[in-house]
Amino acid sequence: MMSGNLSAPGEPVLCAGLTPGFWKNHLRDWPEPYDPGELPLGWHPNNGQNTLVLEGGTLFNEYFTYRAGYFDDDPPASMLEVMQKEGYDDKYRLGAHAVAALLNATYFANMEGVSFGYTADEILSYWNLGHGPGGTDLESLKEFYMMLNQRGFD
Repeated sequence: MMSGNLSAPGEPVLCAGLTPGFWKNHLRDWPEPYDPGELPLGWHPNNGQNTLVLEGGTLFNEYFTYRAGYFDDDPPASMLEVMQKEGYDDKYRLGAHAVAALLNATYFANMEGVSFGYTADEILSYWNLGHGPGGTDLESLKEFYMMLNQRGFD
């Protein structure tokens, strides 16, 4: 049992991920080319709105292909708007976790000693497949994205 390779060349790589809540509350940290949008003039946080409404921003369907029943809004929803959807509007919170996974893959792509574990292209390819690794449905895809996003980062 002691004959296994116990060597560890180089520094270990930390696997990290940040939740949709992090990305909704840290708009300045969004990696390029993604843009959460800008506050309209005169907006104030105490004006009775429950969600942050920004103008512009990267549209969800610029990166994620159309999937029947998901975000076929008119006008199209931004990535930030998708992350703010709840209940019937985002079954399983799939859209929120998909956006967070894409932001994470891009954010951690060039960070030394830290890895998200998947590239942005891989995150999008799972969306196109419609299921996570080993899964067969959209709920498995959400569980996969959520697992990656909830690993944290200190």
